[in-house]
Amino acid sequence: MVIRELKYDDLESLLELFTQSMTHAFLDEGLVSLRDDIINEIIKKYQSAHKYLNEHDKCKIFLIAIINNEVVGSIEYRDLDKEITDNIKVNEDIKELGTIYIKPNYQGKRVASSLISEMIKRLIQQGIDQFIIECGFKTAQKVWLHKFGKPYKIVKDYWSSGSDHYIWWVKNIKRYIH
Repeated sequence: MVIRELKYDDLESLLELFTQSMTHAFLDEGLVSLRDDIINEIIKKYQSAHKYLNEHDKCKIFLIAIINNEVVGSIEYRDLDKEITDNIKVNEDIKELGTIYIKPNYQGKRVASSLISEMIKRLIQQGIDQFIIECGFKTAQKVWLHKFGKPYKIVKDYWSSGSDHYIWWVKNIKRYIH
């Protein structure tokens, strides 16, 4: 597996990654009927990748994982999303670890862990020791609960009745390098 920063040439493969992984995530959550939401989320993430490439903001990082010349995962360090800023007050200059998507046939094979570990190494090199991560998918929440422990905040019924949104404020990030 190769992990590197996103390049323009990766955009088509990245779109395929987003399409496969988000469709799969919505299906796992029993939300496949929310076709417009799936499409909007894919477009939002694709636009975020495009913005990253065009802005050259040194405070943001967008990494991809490649196996056999195929983009199989992504991760982004970026400004906080509205789901976070609407629900917690942050006085510090803190950003979010997001856009963590793995192609379905590569899930459970340590791709996400490798992406997170590499991102943390880069953040530490920049003197960053914390980040926020948020998640509304129950399947992914289980993974993040195992990795990061109890959430900093749970927003009850955020998406619908019984669909909570979890927000982790992860500090002392060195311990998550493997």
